[in-house]
Amino acid sequence: MDNANVIVSDLDGTLTVDDKAVPYPEKPAAADVVEAAKAAKAAGFKLVVATARNMRTYKGDVDLIRTHTLPVVEGWLARTGVEHDGVVVGKTWCGPRGFYVDDRNLHPEEFVFRFTGPLARRRVDVVTLAPDVTPETLGRLHEVNRRLERWLHVASYRYLVGPAAGDELPPTLRDDAFAAALRLPEWPGDGAAAKAWLGTTGDSVLLADGRVDGYDPAAFFGCYAADLTERPPAGGLVAVDPLPPGTHPAASGMVLIDAAKFHAWAAKLPDDHRFLPSLAATAGVLGARRLPALPSVTPRLSAKEAAALAADAVRHCVDAGLIPPVDVHESRAA
Repeated sequence: MDNANVIVSDLDGTLTVDDKAVPYPEKPAAADVVEAAKAAKAAGFKLVVATARNMRTYKGDVDLIRTHTLPVVEGWLARTGVEHDGVVVGKTWCGPRGFYVDDRNLHPEEFVFRFTGPLARRRVDVVTLAPDVTPETLGRLHEVNRRLERWLHVASYRYLVGPAAGDELPPTLRDDAFAAALRLPEWPGDGAAAKAWLGTTGDSVLLADGRVDGYDPAAFFGCYAADLTERPPAGGLVAVDPLPPGTHPAASGMVLIDAAKFHAWAAKLPDDHRFLPSLAATAGVLGARRLPALPSVTPRLSAKEAAALAADAVRHCVDAGLIPPVDVHESRAA
């Protein structure tokens, strides 16, 4: 398994429901986590179960644990139908209030959403418009975006950057085989920048805005995972509405959209068009789920500016043939 992608899963309280009154052989399965484990196997991952079971009982004697505990674990996995590629016993028990710290760790909620949630079958290209980022900021931005792998199957990370990004990619980007940056000698406008790189490898695009360092798109899924699971986005289209009253939409939002719709919409944008605001403002017209963006420090827009932006977005979707002609009435609010 040297070059394989492996899911290393805990057993008690993760694959099992941790009921102290029930003997180990009869522990009920955590159905959602077991289904996610099966889905991960079906997707090509190896599955290894690592457990601290009986480490206290046998005072850390791994030989005794292999003799008495391992057969019980193997029997439970067989009865539950969890195909696996190995069981590791003797894991250090962290105590009743301790933790396991790992940079590749998934919480069970993330694991279930990632492999069986409403977006589990999608391969997502993460496209970030970052005209003003420095190399240092670009590196931090990529670290933030990589957290999306907790929730989504990310096919690639694509950054559209301006001259401030410099000639050398930051190590976090350079060392990631799934990440690339397209440098533009000058920023021609969001529309032109996006059309310079419309080719994608996945079936969906997550569009993020890199103008403000610190917006964490993965935090959105952490906030809304249960809501999205309960009410899956119609047509596989999710939109984060970055238009809370009086805030600038490009600074605090993202959009997840079918790649075909993204391409059709983006290809017809004017070169100087503000990219993310228009798509986000139009999401409701396209039938997308609209959910509030997480709080962010952003510049202010007047009600009139926000209404004009939304009206402009609808017009561009009509021009791109994504929606039928509609009457657009701009607000007269001051």
